[in-house]
Amino acid sequence: MHVLVIGQSEICRMGMKSILQHMAIDCNFKEAETIDDGIVVSGNHYFDLIIIHLGISGNGNVGKLEKIPMSNLNRNTVLVSNANNYPVELWAYRVGLSAFISEQTKKEIIIAIFQIVIKGGRYFTPKTVTSKPDDSYNLKTLQAIALKRQYNLTKRQLEVLKLLVDGKANKIIAQELGISDGTIKLHISGILNTLNAKNRTQAVIIANRLNIM
Repeated sequence: MHVLVIGQSEICRMGMKSILQHMAIDCNFKEAETIDDGIVVSGNHYFDLIIIHLGISGNGNVGKLEKIPMSNLNRNTVLVSNANNYPVELWAYRVGLSAFISEQTKKEIIIAIFQIVIKGGRYFTPKTVTSKPDDSYNLKTLQAIALKRQYNLTKRQLEVLKLLVDGKANKIIAQELGISDGTIKLHISGILNTLNAKNRTQAVIIANRLNIM
C-alpha cells in the first residue's frame, strides 16, 4: 500500500506511520513537510492513503489547505488536526476529502477510519454530514462565520482582528478601514473583552488557534 504522510513535525509523521504499522499492512511510505512539498512528491503517483497533519493552527499546512482540491492530494485524503476544528472539517467534507480527525481520537478509531478511507469510504462527524448545504465553501469564510458565532464578534471587530493578526499597527488599521485611531482602540478593547485576552498579542494567538488568517 502506498501512503503519503505530510506534516511539518517529524514526530507527528512518525506517529501516523506507527499507527499504520499496527494495521499489519505492508506500506510504502513517502513523506513531505508541507502541502506544497506534498504536491510535488505526489506528482502523477497514486496513493492508497494520504495523511495531512495540519500542525499548529494558523501556521504551516492550515494556510495551504485550499490548494488541495485542485492538486493530486484530493483523493483518499485524511486531515489530522491538533484540535477539533469544525470549520476545517466542514470545508473538507464539502470539497470531497475523505476524513477529518483530531489527534485526541483513540488509536483504534483512527485505524478504523484509515481502513474506511482505504476502501473508498468517508468519515466525518454527524454534525458535518447533516449540515445544511450553502454557498460557504470558502475556508476563510467558514472560519470567520464560526468565530463570529462562537464569540459574537461584530463584523467590524472581525475586520480589525484580521488586521491585528496581519501584524498591522493601530494607525495603519485606521487608515485601511477609514476610521479614527480612537475608534480602533475601542474595537480592540471590545475584542480583548470578548476573547478574554489580556492584550493584543494574546488576542492574535487566540485568533491563530481558530485559524483566522
